Amino acid sequence: MEYLQRQEGAVTDTVYGFMSSLGKAFTAVLPTRSNGGTTEVPILLIKNPTGSGKAMRLHALYVAADGLSTNEELIVRAYTQPTITANGTVLTPTSNRPAKNVSSVLNVYSLPTISANGTKLFEFYTTTTFVLDGVGHPYFLDAGYSFLLTVQQSSSGINYTTDAFWSEITDVP
Repeated sequence: MEYLQRQEGAVTDTVYGFMSSLGKAFTAVLPTRSNGGTTEVPILLIKNPTGSGKAMRLHALYVAADGLSTNEELIVRAYTQPTITANGTVLTPTSNRPAKNVSSVLNVYSLPTISANGTKLFEFYTTTTFVLDGVGHPYFLDAGYSFLLTVQQSSSGINYTTDAFWSEITDVP
């Protein structure tokens, strides 16, 4: 049985925990920000390079928002295969087991420039003062594919932060 929880900043998931023990699980944390507007904004881009020999298994995405009041919301959307104009700011994934000295093969960026979002995978809405939503269904990102996360605020002044948790497995043809 697989489950996701967030307790005092820790993610637990039977598969994720096992992959962490092998040094094959990673985390990317985006800095807290506010878009200052109400348009959909790309905030996270994950690219799995062609020929990496790995597939990414997305275990969880967490989005925390504050500054939301009555009738305000933060919309979070995920896409695959966006059209990328510029990658954005490089984020270095953190290994969940540094002693294993394993680096992620993925290229991770914040605030990319995108000309087309790609195919929508899912979306969710946050409507409370502090929201912590996990997306725990298995999603795999194969070599040569990209994953995009966007947010859209219903009004300016909403602060949010995002964490992504994944593991990397040897791709089997």
